[in-house]
Amino acid sequence: MSAKTELLKELYFHELDRKKSLESMFALPIGIVAGLFGLIGYYFTKFNFNLQGFFQYNFELLFLFAAVVSVLALLLSAYWCARAVIGSEYEHLPAPKR
Repeated sequence: MSAKTELLKELYFHELDRKKSLESMFALPIGIVAGLFGLIGYYFTKFNFNLQGFFQYNFELLFLFAAVVSVLALLLSAYWCARAVIGSEYEHLPAPKR
């Protein structure tokens, strides 16, 4: 085999290794997002809404506000993780000309 063929073969296998490493990078963020969804679900099931007195309304309102904000942030992060894994199309870039 010629030197050019060996170089192309080496570049090909390097790209395959790089692709595998990029795919494995997303395991931790996706696991964290899934764990946080479970944690929020746990908080929703275990929260005591039967508080008495002045703190009842304020604490419930604060909890619901924090829960809504955290769910929205998690949905946004799940969206960006999915976009990073799936990839995106660059629609506004022109195709290369030969």
